[in-house]
Amino acid sequence: MLIAMALLTSALAATVLLSAGNRSLAVDAQVDSEGLTVAEKFLESAQAAARKDFRLVNPTTTLETIGPLTYTKKLEVGPMSDFFTKTVTTTVSWPGTYGRTQHISLTSLVTNFENVIGGDTCYSPLVNSQGAPSAKWETPSQLQVTPPITLGSVSGIDDPSGAYPISDMEVYQQKMYIAVGSSAQNTSMTMGTAAINKNTTGTAAWSGATGALASGGSSATVSLTGNATSNYLWVTGFGTNFSIPNGATILGIQVDVMRSPSNSSAIVDNGVRLIKADGTLAADNKAKTTTWGSGNTQVTYGGPADFWGDLSWSAAAIKNSGFGVAFSAKNTSSQTRTANVDYIGVTITYTKQFYALNLATPTNPSFVGPLATSTISQAFNAIASDGKYAYVATASTTKQLAVISVSGSQPSEVKDFGLSGGAVGNAVFYKDGYLYLGLANSSGPEFTIIDVHNPLNIPATPTGTYEVGAGINSIFVRGNYAYLATDNNTQEYIVLSLADLLHPQFVGAYNAPGNNTTGNTWGLGKSLYTVGDTLYAGRNWTNSGSTPQLVVLDTSAATPAAVGSGKTLGTNMSLRGIVVRDYLAFLLTGSDTQGGNLQIANVRDPLNIPATASIPLQSGGKGGAALDCEGNYLYAASTDAANKGYLTVITAI
Repeated sequence: MLIAMALLTSALAATVLLSAGNRSLAVDAQVDSEGLTVAEKFLESAQAAARKDFRLVNPTTTLETIGPLTYTKKLEVGPMSDFFTKTVTTTVSWPGTYGRTQHISLTSLVTNFENVIGGDTCYSPLVNSQGAPSAKWETPSQLQVTPPITLGSVSGIDDPSGAYPISDMEVYQQKMYIAVGSSAQNTSMTMGTAAINKNTTGTAAWSGATGALASGGSSATVSLTGNATSNYLWVTGFGTNFSIPNGATILGIQVDVMRSPSNSSAIVDNGVRLIKADGTLAADNKAKTTTWGSGNTQVTYGGPADFWGDLSWSAAAIKNSGFGVAFSAKNTSSQTRTANVDYIGVTITYTKQFYALNLATPTNPSFVGPLATSTISQAFNAIASDGKYAYVATASTTKQLAVISVSGSQPSEVKDFGLSGGAVGNAVFYKDGYLYLGLANSSGPEFTIIDVHNPLNIPATPTGTYEVGAGINSIFVRGNYAYLATDNNTQEYIVLSLADLLHPQFVGAYNAPGNNTTGNTWGLGKSLYTVGDTLYAGRNWTNSGSTPQLVVLDTSAATPAAVGSGKTLGTNMSLRGIVVRDYLAFLLTGSDTQGGNLQIANVRDPLNIPATASIPLQSGGKGGAALDCEGNYLYAASTDAANKGYLTVITAI
């Protein structure tokens, strides 16, 4: 990481005319000194802006008049060296004597220490691929826009026809973490394709092992002398019949065995184990201690939330031909008995809820890996990351937060966190070792601060809470303030002070105009983005063509105040995501009936926001789902009517 430092260079573009004598030189020296002071103050103001909000440091040109002279002050930014550092150059020029133009340039590096661990890695200046300032961002036809990429078609997932309703995404240091709003699914019960006797346990061998591969017909049998134990009935090849997507997250494994004793109820289970792809056995032995009883009985082992003591399951591991079930029986009597197994069937419970993509080539994301196993069967709603862990707000009412390690080659769930109140997780934001979680309307506090300095050992009691009395749809934290977009129809946007994390305090709220009556979602707070003291707030459709979905708020005072009349973005469109770079706001819209798009608005003057330009995402469907930015690339996620998730990558060339 580069340490912020000032590298001062000065260049005096002046030619001394000897005929002017020493008086001209003296005057130039005095003006040079004054110009240097102006340049130093200008540079200091850029450094102060960076400390307040790194997004405020963008190219500008202004004038300053001191006495008889007018100084032209130009701030240049870039080119981008990394996600956390900007090179800023302030150039001050002025008219010198005898028509000469003089200038002084000062260069400094400013560093965004706040976002080195988690945070915004978007490069706020609007530049092209060479890092030069570019006005192309204002005109969609001049941008490079990739054709929408279906999440299911990404190599490694290989499920182009599958439903992947993207609910949120987070881009951080060339990785994209995607939350998918998909709940649990079950495969049909599937039989194996290969069965043998495996003499790694017991002494009695199974005969007719292949009889356990189908219902009816012959059975696998073993004759057990007094107190004898059978070998393993080793059944594999289930995976060749499973249609589980490669990127699925496994929630549980259930085994059903149709078994019967031939003579009496003296037979019990000895071992019921899962066989992993490498031929080793999973940790848990699910053998039951009760005797089998008489007649054919289907008995269930494991279940839709049971990993059999092993968290290494993945779709690929289960579809491997080596995956299977090892079954052994024991005779508890002194007389010879026979055990029969008609079939062994396996059912897999899985979901599609989390995906990690590599963005080393930003326009061609590649699959890193799915979340192999999860203790949460409900959909994932929102996501944030610090680079080592992804923090996911879930649709569970008892485990609203999932913590996923993303630093290795295989994402893995390492912790879950639950809150009382019976509400699902809606929004999440990470900053400086704390996780800010927003719930749907709850009987308890909807806003919760969780200490995640050690994600593997999260304190059971939250650091702080605040009861909004309404659902929270988006959270943005900057400095000592949290900004909340809520379902409160008289306080769509709330500001909380975080000066004391143990006791968040209400600072102020904004009541957005328009039709937002109790009982519907019209006009409620939906999305947020801050730059300095300006809050860009997105709303649901307001059932009124004249009421804006984009509201620009001044947060410099205790109570947020609207700046201008905002911007309307289309009938039935809700504003689901916002990214602001310099003077342009990128606005992700969506409608469950009309689809949506990415609109570009010039917000240099919030009092007069001109018509927006538009980038289509995909035809029909639900429209925009999530928006993020890293470096000089925008990433827009959208979902169609068939719940397919799409990614669109946008940059200036």
